[in-house]
Amino acid sequence: MIGLVWWPANLAYEAFESARKVEHCLIDELERIAPEVDLVDQGILRDDLYPLLEPATQPASVEAFGAMLERADVRQRLAGLGLDFLIAVAAQTRDDEGQGLILCGYTGCLGFAWQDQSTRIQAVLWQLDGQELLQKPEVETHGTSVYPTFLLPVPLLARTRVAACRELAVRLASGIRDGLAVAPAGDEKR
Repeated sequence: MIGLVWWPANLAYEAFESARKVEHCLIDELERIAPEVDLVDQGILRDDLYPLLEPATQPASVEAFGAMLERADVRQRLAGLGLDFLIAVAAQTRDDEGQGLILCGYTGCLGFAWQDQSTRIQAVLWQLDGQELLQKPEVETHGTSVYPTFLLPVPLLARTRVAACRELAVRLASGIRDGLAVAPAGDEKR
């Protein structure tokens, strides 16, 4: 089983909504790419590790997160959930200021506008039986939303968040499968 958790946890509301969208996308993509794995919701994981992943007490670096995973009480809590892997994810989507011009009057609109967007998702994948850091993939995608307008705007939106999510899911699934391939013989959990 795989635990997925957002880190850092101190997100503003807008960033939190964007993070939830990336989380749902990652879950959907991982289930599609690697249907053999079970994912544990981050709410369950956060509740089980309370208060270690709260904004005031969460690890400040990847090394500190790894050190937290080495603690006996944390290993016991994660083993109780049946987790084999833990993924910590951070995502950011940035929309640049729009450019162009669209003019509207009584008979409709005319013009052209565009807006650049970039999404960056970072993840850290740990194999929990040895608290081993397997991967630190990072994906960044860029795109431009365009709004050609003749009478009515026709938005053609950049889907950078979805593209980044899909690419990261492929990398994580590969790391998980590699981790499962080197599992000790006779391990019944895998």
